[in-house]
Amino acid sequence: MMGHHPGASSFAELTGGPNRGLGQAGGDNRCSAMARRPPSGVAVRTEEQVKDSEQGMKIIREVLPIKEVLVVLDDVAKEQHIEHLIGNYSLCSGSRSKDKVIALDIDGFDYFIEITNQEFERLQNLRYLKLCNGTYVGDFAKCRSKLTWIYWRCPHRDFRVDNMYLNHLVVFELGSSGFTDDSKVWDLIKRAQNLRVISLTECDGLTTIPDFSKCLHLQRLTLAHCSRLKRIQSFIGHLQSLIEIDIEGCIGLTELPEELGALAKLQRFSLQGCYGLCELPSSLENLTSLIELDLSSTGIAKSNKITRCNLRWIERLSRLKKLDLNLSNICALPELASLSHLEELTVTELIVSEQWAEFKKLPPSLKHLRIIMGTSSIELIAPSNSKTVFKLDWCDRKDKLKAMKIASGFSGVDSIHANLEDRRLVVAGDIDAMEMLRKLMK
Repeated sequence: MMGHHPGASSFAELTGGPNRGLGQAGGDNRCSAMARRPPSGVAVRTEEQVKDSEQGMKIIREVLPIKEVLVVLDDVAKEQHIEHLIGNYSLCSGSRSKDKVIALDIDGFDYFIEITNQEFERLQNLRYLKLCNGTYVGDFAKCRSKLTWIYWRCPHRDFRVDNMYLNHLVVFELGSSGFTDDSKVWDLIKRAQNLRVISLTECDGLTTIPDFSKCLHLQRLTLAHCSRLKRIQSFIGHLQSLIEIDIEGCIGLTELPEELGALAKLQRFSLQGCYGLCELPSSLENLTSLIELDLSSTGIAKSNKITRCNLRWIERLSRLKKLDLNLSNICALPELASLSHLEELTVTELIVSEQWAEFKKLPPSLKHLRIIMGTSSIELIAPSNSKTVFKLDWCDRKDKLKAMKIASGFSGVDSIHANLEDRRLVVAGDIDAMEMLRKLMK
């Protein structure tokens, strides 16, 4: 076993040694909660003082009202009984012995936890592992892990692991990490060819994405608030199973590869909050399976380069249902009426009157329009065949709205949420035609 970090506790110490179970309950559904030491000010109750499982659960709720508690129940097979005891029958199986445990939630509130290869070998049936403020150490060559889901937060940067192969891993979530591009930790996902989900949040040591080019079954990729991330490697275009990419709050990201346009199955794509991103690859027009596209709070609207191009390519995304755009300084807008499946539209910085002239014709499928910081006046024109319930939200942080005109084609307007105090609302045509207009809210 390798040496500990200063102040670190081994997993065996926290669970009572290599031969001790995680908790015990049995015989007439008795339940006992065991801990290495009680929290400060908490009275200790022995097993003799806990008469039955119901009393035990009551004590746990009173003593640890805001803590996550792992309760191991043996000889309790009925979901109704578990629900009665804990209030949640969606639980993982437990056992007296570690080798039958399938789920662990370990949070090192007071201690930095190290899980060694010897301890990991005894958890042969472990499927789900949530580890906060902890890490792994040792040579895992003899481990035959069946882990399918790892949630790992606040790990130590010193990753001292060899031969850790997670061939069954399906979901890998890593958060609040300082691992750099060359860290050995990325070997965990390089070799996990069955991965379906990768989520990297607040991984501030990354400047580019790890090499997971062999994860050909990957369906969802999340890169959130990785402040130093600058680029996405071109191999992402070979991951043809991807259906969702969320790149959000990565303020250092400055470019995207043209290969993104090869993702024929991609349905959701978000770049929200990527302020450093000033250009989009022209290949994005090939993402014809897109249902949701979010380009809000990016650097695209502020770039001088964008004035030499336009967003007309969005018209080709015929399956879009949800669209979020920031439109300041953009010269050419898409004709939204051609997006026959569009249901939700959010528009920010619609400030140029010429833009609105192009933009005001809306598709009949639209149900919700949200405008943030727009022009001094607004006119909406809907197709005469629009029968859907429609909701309009106007959020004007700069107090620019002076007048709103709604054409009678909006027979399905359900509600208007806007600050219309001292402003003018004009409804063109017969007000009785707007049968579903039920409320005007300030």
